[in-house]
Amino acid sequence: MKLHPAWLAPVVAALFLGAVFAGRAWELPTMQQRFSDTPGRTENVDLIVDGLRCRGTSAFLVKRLEGLPGIVTLETYVQEHRAAIGYDPGQISLERIQAVIEEPVLLNDGRRVQAFTVTEIRE
Repeated sequence: MKLHPAWLAPVVAALFLGAVFAGRAWELPTMQQRFSDTPGRTENVDLIVDGLRCRGTSAFLVKRLEGLPGIVTLETYVQEHRAAIGYDPGQISLERIQAVIEEPVLLNDGRRVQAFTVTEIRE
């Protein structure tokens, strides 16, 4: 079967639009990190984080959480400003995770600014 050239543009446009709508319906994580395979109990929490805007801020959030004992996984979804965190409640509390995320950052000029604010917790 041979496609007529007049059909090529509408077919490509339909495929493109389908991909755009599918991408909005099923967002893939901006960042996905596994820190450890803990044998303990793992709980999951979704945090809505003001300041989570792009791949760079996602990488910065990974850096903030990667050294904490008890953090098992982290996925960020920047379109929703959401961080999905898997953690071991026997090693770290949700309050400690939030405190680390919201801890002010020291800038080169000596000022301290809060890069992230947790605005909602979805357990």
